[in-house]
Amino acid sequence: MKKHSLLSVLYATLLLSSSLLAQEYFDKKIDGHFSDSLYDIVQDYDGDISAIGYSQNFKRQQTPVQSYNNPYDYLDTLSNNLGEQMRLIKLDERAEITIDKSMALNRFNKAVSLVKTPDNGYYIGGYTQDGELIILRLGSDGSPKFIKFFGTKNFDRMHKLVPLHDGGILAVGSSITSRSFSDDIFEGGLGLNDIFITRFSLNGKKLWSKKYGTTMDDRGIDATEAYDGTILVLSSADDKKTRQLTLMRLSENGDKIWLKKYGKEGVVNPHSIITLKDNHFLVNASHYSHKEGNRIQLVKFDLQRNIIDERTIVTKNPTLLHDIKEQVNGSFIAVGRSKTSMNTNAFAMKLNSKLHPLWKREFASDATQEFNAVHILQNSQYAIVGESTPANSENTDMWITKLNSDGSSALALPSGSIYDALCEEFKVEISKEIIKINQDLSIELNAGYLHFETGKFKLNKPQEKFISGFTPRLLKAISPFQSNISNLKINGHTSSEWKSKNFETRYLKNLELSSKRSLCVSNALFTSALSSKDKKYLSQILSADAQSFREPILVTNKEENREKSRRVGLRIVLKK
Repeated sequence: MKKHSLLSVLYATLLLSSSLLAQEYFDKKIDGHFSDSLYDIVQDYDGDISAIGYSQNFKRQQTPVQSYNNPYDYLDTLSNNLGEQMRLIKLDERAEITIDKSMALNRFNKAVSLVKTPDNGYYIGGYTQDGELIILRLGSDGSPKFIKFFGTKNFDRMHKLVPLHDGGILAVGSSITSRSFSDDIFEGGLGLNDIFITRFSLNGKKLWSKKYGTTMDDRGIDATEAYDGTILVLSSADDKKTRQLTLMRLSENGDKIWLKKYGKEGVVNPHSIITLKDNHFLVNASHYSHKEGNRIQLVKFDLQRNIIDERTIVTKNPTLLHDIKEQVNGSFIAVGRSKTSMNTNAFAMKLNSKLHPLWKREFASDATQEFNAVHILQNSQYAIVGESTPANSENTDMWITKLNSDGSSALALPSGSIYDALCEEFKVEISKEIIKINQDLSIELNAGYLHFETGKFKLNKPQEKFISGFTPRLLKAISPFQSNISNLKINGHTSSEWKSKNFETRYLKNLELSSKRSLCVSNALFTSALSSKDKKYLSQILSADAQSFREPILVTNKEENREKSRRVGLRIVLKK
């Protein structure tokens, strides 16, 4: 009996250890047949994330010998499982795949863009290899609602699907010039390519298609809708020596209002455009030179095509950004790639509202990696997609990862996680909005009585009562995971005001005040631990950090909520 009991204990210990060491971080590589990639990502209404891209499978099947006059007739005869196919991937919060769906069209095709529909379904935009554009609508479970093939009689490519305020979508891309004024959608342009824009209604009805161009080679890259319903289209125009970005404003019906060219000597590659919360527009581009490689170029415009701000961001290695998004507090998250002399690394960067970098992270490894798109999640984490090619391999894998707001890798939520344990323990307080527990294991104290008065740092009676009851329950919830926890951070915060208007004085005085607040809460946590064993454990993981006013709580129009900003928050940090 003793031997049996001992074996049972050892087995249970091994099971617990294996569950704790299961996939800690939300980082998923999806191995495909040959060459796979993900180009866009959204968050579903259930909190999961969905991404779109394509997979390649060139494994040949035996087919009868037959002659073809047109190569595309031959491609149509191939199996639906052969060649490039659109592929939708959905992951839950545990980084487990819940939907993996290939579109299986008869022709080679790629998906480049993904937009959510009001019914939690998807609009997917892409194109076939023989130059036809595709709009595909799927239900929330990935089932097809309809598919539309459209475009000109020439060779077309889609680059972006853009959601519009009326629920419709805009398809942005390029089309080889028709060279014929009899083409009813031709508006000028004798270059190799012209910008091609198509607008669809909410139910998928095509409202209009138009082409725009110059004698140069024009390519539609991206677009965004302004507050007045007009549309800003980002494109490139190049000849054999230079490439410029072009910004064009269209009416709701696609009529050109104005056009502006921007570019330095050499090659300027536009990548994306977004509408900012102040109703200006941010263009993300890169300036290429043979000497320096790619350098990040960010340009801020207003609706009258005036340049409000422009910045060149220099990094250690040549870098470009494929995607950039603005957060509620006015900061930005951007992703792309960084090129070293030996390899290509995925790259992520956060910037403040003035477009100054707050942090940069380069994902250096033996693999060749690149980020293509980023989405800001409801919990302020970042979901990112791209591709990864392992060293000494020709097979490129789909890559989905999550980062926290500070650039650290985000945790997945395996069954029986610390997050689940905390949510279960404090479910009453969460339901009453007294506290909030985030997936990055940060704990926000939201109730008004848990905030501090102006200039105060000592705990009042309600705060002391809360901490004395909170601490034993917190230690109970994390007890099974102690070997996995490296730190329990107590972060003190302040609002931004101070009697002195001098910035340096305001910052330093608030830094001192936030330090005192975090120390007082840390002291209360420690003293309210019920046993000497708990106190010893807290002494190993507890730390007090001062944040001053650098992370204020914001409300509408970026105004600071000073009362909520005067707070202390907690965060559990796991071992790497």
